[in-house]
Amino acid sequence: ARQVGGKSTAIVTQTGGELNYAFADQGGRENSATIAQSEGFMNSARQRVSGNENTATNTQTDGMINYSYTYQFGNENTATIAQSEGEFNRATINQGRAVKNTATIAQSGGEQNRAGARQTGNENTATHTQTDGMNNYSYNDQFGNENTATNTQTDGMNNDSFFSQF
Repeated sequence: ARQVGGKSTAIVTQTGGELNYAFADQGGRENSATIAQSEGFMNSARQRVSGNENTATNTQTDGMINYSYTYQFGNENTATIAQSEGEFNRATINQGRAVKNTATIAQSGGEQNRAGARQTGNENTATHTQTDGMNNYSYNDQFGNENTATNTQTDGMNNDSFFSQF
């Protein structure tokens, strides 16, 4: 799905199968894109966003070796990735040179999942939550001023969480 301009909405849904790929590209203001993938193997959900006040949401359920990536460039953007009941899943959000962006990653169930956010700019917020997992890894890298990062890992074993703020 490709959106240029403002106030547009794109929704992509994929169920079952292997090696599914969904890509949303947004440019402009106040756009919204949602990618939902379920019951898959080696699925990929990717979003690229430039502009302000855009929303990108990726949801992956009951999958294995799924990859979800969102890149946002602009101000006051929101990125959310939710992965549940999977193993070896990866979730990454990059928000560059911006102000007041929000990155949220939630992973529940599964093993050896990875969650990461990298933000440059000021007044950005990153939140990661990993529940009921084992050998999961979470990281936040933030460059700028007045940024906030929160990682929460509950009901799991051998999980790691790392922060870097510069």
